[in-house]
Amino acid sequence: MRAPASILLVLALLAASGVAAAPPVRVIQDLDTSVFTCTPNPAHIFIASQAELSAVFSRLAPHCSAAVFEQRRKAFVRDLERARFDWSDEVLVLTMDWYGTGMAKPRLVLSGPTDGLLTSTIRWDVPPPPVTPDTATCRFAFAVRRTEVTRIKVVGQNTGTATFAVSP
Repeated sequence: MRAPASILLVLALLAASGVAAAPPVRVIQDLDTSVFTCTPNPAHIFIASQAELSAVFSRLAPHCSAAVFEQRRKAFVRDLERARFDWSDEVLVLTMDWYGTGMAKPRLVLSGPTDGLLTSTIRWDVPPPPVTPDTATCRFAFAVRRTEVTRIKVVGQNTGTATFAVSP
């Protein structure tokens, strides 16, 4: 079955104009996530709305001094706005993990989406012994388009696996 000429013309014009569809997922690089150190343990966090973000902040607040928490919260919100995060089109995922040597280097590996499932894995690159006995921690943030992804699976070395459903 052939596409109507008008659809082909629109597609050709979009291709020629350089307009591309937004990717289904984008890593938010310059996001100050230090407010999430105000938690007893690293965890994966799925935030689908500003109300949910406020609830997360309420859970974190008791674990830091008020002044430190407020400074970190403001920095996070400022950076999220600079990243042009769009609550109507995106959900926010924060994935956190730790490893038993400070010499370990984390990296975020994203795969998919395949059949609506996006998989996020934190991989640790560890040098050969001897290594230091301190602990490395990491936090990554990424935005997922609601129209492209229906489920997110997040895998950490020590924080386990969590699966979140994405509502359009």
